[in-house]
Amino acid sequence: MLRRIGLVVLICIGGCADALLVPQEAYEVKVKADLRKFQSYSAFYYMETGRYGSFEQVLEAVGSEADSDLYWAWDGHADAEPDGGYFFCEIAGGPGGGPLDRRVRTGLCAYPAKPGVTGDYIYCVLADTSALDAMGSPEEFGFVSRGEEWKMVRARYKDIGGPPRYWPSEAQLKEKFEVLEGISPEEGLRRARAAAEEYEKRK
Repeated sequence: MLRRIGLVVLICIGGCADALLVPQEAYEVKVKADLRKFQSYSAFYYMETGRYGSFEQVLEAVGSEADSDLYWAWDGHADAEPDGGYFFCEIAGGPGGGPLDRRVRTGLCAYPAKPGVTGDYIYCVLADTSALDAMGSPEEFGFVSRGEEWKMVRARYKDIGGPPRYWPSEAQLKEKFEVLEGISPEEGLRRARAAAEEYEKRK
């Protein structure tokens, strides 16, 4: 069992509301907060194992009870339920096909449960340290020093035809996706708290 670092803090991040009562803008605030939470959870997992984990591994490591809404909105469940108007899918395939190399990459995407109603965009949070590893970055620098390798991107649902299951190619990232920001795990956690508060105000 991995150490449940920061679990008490992470339990408090987020929120939920009836999908019929919340406008698209609030859904988007919520979904970006959820993605930042996954980023923070992944940081803990990486520090414990030296690699990234699948969505299920990461949520089990911190305890799925820490974020049951996010856990059950993952479309890997047969009976998944949207959280804030969105489902979540993990990027399980690499950029050239085949399984994702979790030593250097991880990604989670959120897509609207009802495109055009609960949202128009697909949001993804991506971490890619492959360039740093290729340069031989010392492992003792650890995950946190690689925080700049995290990005949040978005693409219009209609432009990519549905939730991505494979790592986007460089061409796809340039042509279809908009880079919203690059943030460290610590900054992601801080913004997740702020976004959760904003979401509660808009409910």
